[in-house]
Amino acid sequence: MTMQRWNIDTSHSGIEFSVRHLMISKVRGAFETWRGTIDFDSNEPEASKVSVQIEAGSIDTREPSRDAHLRSADFFDVEKYPSLTFESRKVERAGDNRYRVIGDLTLHGVTRSVVLDAEYLGTGMDAWGKERIGFFAKTAWWSVIKWTLPSMSKPSMLRQSGRQRRFACASTLDDSKIQLC
Repeated sequence: MTMQRWNIDTSHSGIEFSVRHLMISKVRGAFETWRGTIDFDSNEPEASKVSVQIEAGSIDTREPSRDAHLRSADFFDVEKYPSLTFESRKVERAGDNRYRVIGDLTLHGVTRSVVLDAEYLGTGMDAWGKERIGFFAKTAWWSVIKWTLPSMSKPSMLRQSGRQRRFACASTLDDSKIQLC
């Protein structure tokens, strides 16, 4: 196989997350509107590139009032920062069909390095005879957001309003994850 560009099929993929809440449950959610591409060569996977664009306002935790709050200036501030982007810079082999995808995530106007633990799931033909390719990737949600969203960071890290501080104390982000599957 030579380097080939794959458009991520968002109808069969998702960007999902979970956040531990009140130390006893998890809030799960997803970003519903997004797109991305993967440039991949199975003979030289380290040369691969990943690009993903996410509409921040498409966050869905199955609780409309929480989603509205997450879209507000207290959190994602979607009026000012309508999108999140990920652009890979480097791919490292981490085992059989496993890779570390190192890239830049821009969230809330801040760009930081993020590592995705990825697995190449293989290729196959769909019912219409078109070749498909599969990947699964995840990262610790805490590592993604701790440096950008003050209201979701640990209270000791940044100045916060009382409301934001209560949210941060009620959520344990160290046990949270985000995944692209």
